[in-house]
Parts: sequence; C-alpha cells; structure tokens
Amino acid sequence: MENNNKSQRRNQIKESAKKTGTLLGKVFQGIVIGIAVVAVSFILIHLTVRDIKNDNDDQNSESTKPITVVDVRHTLRNIDEVATIEDTYSGHIDVDDGVGDSRYLLNTNLIIPGTKNGLGMKHFEGTVKAGYDINEIIDNTSVNQSENTIIVKLPAAEILSNELDETKTVYSEEDNILHHLKGEYYTELETAAKSQGLEQSIKDHALYAKAESNIKNVITDSLSIFDGYTVKFE
Repeated sequence: MENNNKSQRRNQIKESAKKTGTLLGKVFQGIVIGIAVVAVSFILIHLTVRDIKNDNDDQNSESTKPITVVDVRHTLRNIDEVATIEDTYSGHIDVDDGVGDSRYLLNTNLIIPGTKNGLGMKHFEGTVKAGYDINEIIDNTSVNQSENTIIVKLPAAEILSNELDETKTVYSEEDNILHHLKGEYYTELETAAKSQGLEQSIKDHALYAKAESNIKNVITDSLSIFDGYTVKFE
C-alpha cells in the first residue's frame, strides 16, 4: 500500500515537472519570437529611414545641381502668351482736323466755292497690345554659374496690334452734293485715329514701361523654380 502511494507521488511529480517544462518552453519560445519581431521591426525601420534619407539626398542633389541655359530656355518657351500687355484708348478728331478736300478750278489752286467736304470722328475707342518676341529673349539668355545668375537681355518692346472698336466709332460727316466723301477718307481717318490712340497709350498710359515691368515679373516668376539662382536683366 505504501509502495503504491510512493509510486503515485513520483508520477505526480513527473507530470508536474513535465507541465512546468512545457510551460517554460512556451514562455521561452514566446520570448524568442518577441525578440525576433523587435529585431525585424528595427531592421525595417532602419532601412526605411535610410531610404528616406537617400531620397532626400537625391532630391537635394537634384535641386542644387547647376542648371544649364537649355533648362532656362525650355522654361521661357512657356510664357509666350503672357509676354504682352494691353491698353485701351479713346478720343475724337474734329472735321477740320480730319480728312477732306475741295474741288479746284482746272489746273489752278483756286477752290470752287461750295465744294468742300470733310470727315471726322466724334468718338473712337481702340485697343493696343505691346510685348516682346519671346524667341529673341530666349536667344539672348545665358547662365553665369560662378555667380548663380540667369542673365536675360531684353530687346525693345514692340507694338503687336492696334485696332479700333468699330462698334464704338462715331463719324462726323460733312458730305457735299458737288463733292462726295471718298471711301479712302475712312481708311485714312482710321489710321489717324489709331496713331492718336497709340500716342495716348505711350505717353499718357506708359505703355512701354508697363510692358517691360510685366515681362520682367513674368520671367522672374517663371525662373523662380531654379533655387539658388537670381535673375538679372540687361
């Protein structure tokens, strides 16, 4: 009887030890797995940080590398449509200052009374556009690498268009039954009105100065993508 009890105790002790060993094994296995997960995570984080740093280094290297005149000229080709400035003008031309004439006695300078006619404009409005040949600007652009400077040589501004608004043109006509107005009078008067309007835009509205200021702003903004470089106009 006593021997049976001893045998049972030994079996219980063995079973308990077996369970304890199994539990310790599982704990140890969990610790190993945990350490492995932490190690892998650390490696992945390290690799990610390294890749980000390399990407940033590449980007910084890309952004700070010297630019070429080809880079600059390629960028300038996109500003053709905004290289102009527009101005409106208005005015009038009295009949006495307009277009007209009289009939003369044959082979003399004597005016035949009652044959004078004339054409003027009570009111006219027009639009003039000034700007630059962007290709000429591109051809005269260079890069000074030692000073990190983009040099842009501006030509003189040009008048690109000058048009009257026909819907707002009011003529003052003094026709004569003995000497009618001629079609070319209108063309000549329109030319005079455009000339007067252009002079108004240049002198009173500083058209050329505005065109120059506009193109400088446009070019400076366009070339601002090149970090570390300044734009110099000549």
